Amino acid sequence: MSWINRLALAVLLVPSVAGQDSAPEPFERFQFYNACRPVGLLVEELPRDAKKIGLSTKAVRLAAESRLRAARLYTDTPTSWLLVKVLVLGDAFSVSVSFAKWVTDRSGLSGPAPTWSSRGLGTHAGESTYIRSHLSDYLDEFLNEYLRVNAEACGGPSP
Repeated sequence: MSWINRLALAVLLVPSVAGQDSAPEPFERFQFYNACRPVGLLVEELPRDAKKIGLSTKAVRLAAESRLRAARLYTDTPTSWLLVKVLVLGDAFSVSVSFAKWVTDRSGLSGPAPTWSSRGLGTHAGESTYIRSHLSDYLDEFLNEYLRVNAEACGGPSP
């Protein structure tokens, strides 16, 4: 195997090995650490074009709330929030999921602020399943990172 092939193989393997079960970096702790406290949910009202393809605010809320409940992270009295926003315009859509928690700035002032978000764009071809799939992916991403960073506080083994 040539040195170029070995280098290419090493580059391909490093991200997959480094990302597995690694201890949270300081910025990841800032983004996600919450002492494993439950999370509230805020879902923005969907536009009319979403309703035309059979997607409702209630359906989006139920999907997100169900995922948080399954992870035992949902609460009606939150100190942190998962913010879900779905926009539909014609055949295009965007999905955004953000995590917001109380933070304190250098002056000592504190308040809720988003510390993490993931979003994407696509076309739905008249099917809400594309949008639901994207939403599911972003919820998975949040839950995986939140639970990894909060593992010790959640009673699980730390990475």
